[in-house]
Amino acid sequence: MSLSLYRSADPSDPAGPTVRVLICAASPLLRTGLRTILQRSPGLQPLTELSTTARIAQACAAKRPDVVVIDADMPGMEACEVKKLTTAQDAGQPGVILLVRPGDPDRMLDYLRAGARGLVLRDGPESDMVHAVRAVAAGNALISPPITAEVVTEMARRLPGPPLHTPPLLHLLTPREQEVLTLIAGGLSNAEMAAELHLSEKTVKFHVSNVLGKLRVRSRAQAMVYARSGHRAAG
Repeated sequence: MSLSLYRSADPSDPAGPTVRVLICAASPLLRTGLRTILQRSPGLQPLTELSTTARIAQACAAKRPDVVVIDADMPGMEACEVKKLTTAQDAGQPGVILLVRPGDPDRMLDYLRAGARGLVLRDGPESDMVHAVRAVAAGNALISPPITAEVVTEMARRLPGPPLHTPPLLHLLTPREQEVLTLIAGGLSNAEMAAELHLSEKTVKFHVSNVLGKLRVRSRAQAMVYARSGHRAAG
């Protein structure tokens, strides 16, 4: 699916064959406004106007529109309604455009996941609607720039980011504990560390416990991994 923001051509230019558009909006004023915009745009033909979503699928099956424009502010207008249109074989799978308001990127993503091909601001310029209808009818997609910014920001927030380095905690260790950590990283046992450091095993065990606690790890193996990655990051 390609994503278009604006076509460079004048929105009054016809875009190939006549595009048949079904309008669904609860507000009579909004329906009239959409019909007027479409009627004075060459190549766009408004069809049936609906005031609820109850008969959208039925109207699509009967009229076979290329594009359906739906006011997202209508009561009960959820992503599932879009899904019904974009998956119903008998409706010819028209391209769906939602008239939306900014401020709800989660809902916008739900519409896109359900198969919507256009998200146009309800209070945007008339040219946005004309561009969207033509783009969607051509098999592309269009999202008004303010909505695009919100959707992209939300998508970026949800995507897993690159692995972050564990915050360095090595500075919390005393010089002796740093020595113990270095020996842990070398794979030495408590007895071997005791011999190396000329300490008792009990004292070494005490230092090891402090090291694990300060580094917020639960095992010598985790401390070993931390020490090795930590030394690399520091280096």
